[in-house]
Amino acid sequence: MSIAMKRTIDLIVENAALIVPSDQQPVGLQEHAQGPVSIACANGLIVDVSTPADIAARFTAPIIHDASGCILSPGFVNTHTHTFQSLLKGLAKDLRLIDWLNSAIRPSFAKLTEEALYAATLLSCMDAVSSGTTTILDYAYASISPQSMHAVCRAMNELGIRGVLGRGYTEHFHSPVGSFMNLSEKVDTVFGNVLELVQEFEGTPITVFLAPTAIHNISVSGLKATADFSSKHNIPVTMHINETTLDDEYCRNQHNCTCTELLETSGLLDQPFLAVHCVEMSGADIARFARHNVSISNNPVSNLIMGSGIAPVRRMLDAGLNVAFGTDGAGSNDTQNMLDTIRIGTLVQKGFCKDPMALSARQALEIATSNGARAVGLGSVTGSIEAGKAADFVLFDFDGSYAQPIHDPCSALVYQSERDNVAAVFVAGEKIFANGTFMKVDKDAILDDIGRISQAMGSHAAV
Repeated sequence: MSIAMKRTIDLIVENAALIVPSDQQPVGLQEHAQGPVSIACANGLIVDVSTPADIAARFTAPIIHDASGCILSPGFVNTHTHTFQSLLKGLAKDLRLIDWLNSAIRPSFAKLTEEALYAATLLSCMDAVSSGTTTILDYAYASISPQSMHAVCRAMNELGIRGVLGRGYTEHFHSPVGSFMNLSEKVDTVFGNVLELVQEFEGTPITVFLAPTAIHNISVSGLKATADFSSKHNIPVTMHINETTLDDEYCRNQHNCTCTELLETSGLLDQPFLAVHCVEMSGADIARFARHNVSISNNPVSNLIMGSGIAPVRRMLDAGLNVAFGTDGAGSNDTQNMLDTIRIGTLVQKGFCKDPMALSARQALEIATSNGARAVGLGSVTGSIEAGKAADFVLFDFDGSYAQPIHDPCSALVYQSERDNVAAVFVAGEKIFANGTFMKVDKDAILDDIGRISQAMGSHAAV
C-alpha cells in the first residue's frame, strides 16, 4: 500500500505490550495476544488497535511514539478524592475520623481562597497523573463560594486530566465541637451552580456529579430533591456512605431505618449512584445496592490510615456490584498515588478474606480502569483500549528498574511498579506527562504557589 493511500491520523503509539485487564482482547488481536501492538488515534479517540505491521500499512501520523519495551495500560480512574486537601498533608494524623475532621479539615475552610483551591487541584492532579491516573473525581465539598468550583474545573482542564467534579454541598452543617466556617447551602442554589458548570465545561473532558457530603448533613427533602434533579438532568450522584458505623447510628436515631434504606426510600438509588467507602455494610445493604446497580468507590489506604476498617470488596463483587478504587484526599491518604492504592487494595482483600485468590492482579487492574470508568459515568468513553474509546492510556517502562524481571505484566503493574515506571500518560490522545515532566503546566511554579499559599494558611491543626 502506498503512502498516498494511508489514512492520516493524529498519533500512532507503536510496539507496546498491551495489558488487557478483562479477559477479552480487542477485536482482531486474539491471535496476537503475546506480541507487540500499535494504537492509532485521531480526534482524541482510539481508531484502531492492531499489530505494528498492520497499523503501519494503513495509517500515517505526524506524531509516532515508539513504545518498544513499554507496557501499555488503560489509564487509571481515581473515583474519589478531595483535591483541596493536598494543602493539608500531615496534619492531625493518628486521630479518629471525627477528631481528624475537626482538627485538620474543617478549620481550613475559612482560610481557603479560590487561588488556593486552584493550586491545590493542580497539585493533587499532578500527583495523580504521575502515578498513571487519567481520570479523577474530585468530591469538592470545600465549596467556599459557587465560583470556587469553576476554579477547580479550570485547573483540571488546564492540566489535561479527564476530570469529574463532584459538586459537594451541605444543607445542614453539624459539628460536634468547635466553631468553623459554615458551608451550608440551599439545594436549589447548588443545583443552579451545577447547571452553570455543566454549561461552562461542555465540550471539554470535564463532567459533573452531585455530591451531598454525608447522610447527616442533608434533610430527607434534600435527598429527594437531589434524586429529582439527578433524574431530570441526567446528572449522577456520589456520596460518602457507611465509612464507619456513624451513618447507620444517625439514621436509626433520626429516621428509624438504616442508611441504605433511607437512600432507597428517598429515590437516590434509582439514579446513577456512586457510594464511597462502604466499610460497614451488612448483607442486606449489599443486596440493596446490587438491586439498584450502585457502584462502590473503595478507598483502602485512607480507610486503613483512619482505622475505619476494610470494605468487604469480595462480597460486593460476588453480589454483582461494580467496585472501583479511590485514593481519598491527601488530608487522610497524604498522596494521590493510584499505584499504592491498587497494590494495597489488592493485598488487604487477600488478608481480610484469608484467601490469596480473593482478588487477583488482573481483577485489580479491571477495578482500577474499566470499573472505575463505569463508576464515574464514563464507561462508554474511557477505561479500556478499544476502537471508539477515548485515547486515555499509560506507558510503563521497567527498563533498568528494580522491578525486573517482568514475567507477568499484570502482576508487575500491581505488585512491582513505582511512579518511576510511569513513562508517559496520554489523555484524549494528548501526551500530558512524560519522563517526569508535565506537558501543559509548570510544575515548579505550581509548587512555589503551594508553598506560598500553605505558609499563608499556617498550621491550624489542633494536635
